[in-house]
Amino acid sequence: MDQTATEGEPWMADRLPQYLQSPESRPSAVATLRRIWAGDCSPETLADAPGLCDVRAAELLWHICLDPRPHPSVKGAMLREVWPAGAFGLAGTLRPASATREIIEAVPPESFMTQEEQARLASLPDPVEAFRGWTPSSPLLARRRRRAPPLRPLQSTRLAASGFCWTLDLERARWFARRFSGEGGGTVVRALFPRDAIYAYTDVREESELIVLNWRRGRKLAIVEP
Repeated sequence: MDQTATEGEPWMADRLPQYLQSPESRPSAVATLRRIWAGDCSPETLADAPGLCDVRAAELLWHICLDPRPHPSVKGAMLREVWPAGAFGLAGTLRPASATREIIEAVPPESFMTQEEQARLASLPDPVEAFRGWTPSSPLLARRRRRAPPLRPLQSTRLAASGFCWTLDLERARWFARRFSGEGGGTVVRALFPRDAIYAYTDVREESELIVLNWRRGRKLAIVEP
């Protein structure tokens, strides 16, 4: 195992995902890791760091974000690279879903958002009306859900609301509700969030997305008719 400049400290190069372990990729990836661990936030590091992390590198991202040495700007750049694949991908199969929240909480929101996104979040009314489309996370689960007894309204509302990803766009929420379940499947829930309950606004996927760390802070939770 490689070592950092600090004698005896275990290095993270052994946690590089498989796609960065090739003889062609590994030297550059290890050099980037060393700069990250040294707290470097130069343009070179900010450009190279996101290339280390996608949803297949959840373990590496978790360690980088929770360590105090990497610069917040680098953490934000890496989280922003992973986020479009879906928050569920951050935890992957390596850690429980709570790892997603740990990662997000370790990254200052101003390091994650662009200046334009920060301005958009600041311009929103307080409270913010938000929507979330929910559907089982795979076609198999969707089929099982259709065969199961129907959920009671309160169960359905809470199940749909229990996630990080919300949107200002009702039609986008409806799309997410239908993506595995088809027309009439899934659930769309509406809530009012105090603005300080919203970690970030991002339009990186053109979804007017709000990241909410605690959905229970939402008020007037209600199912929206399709």
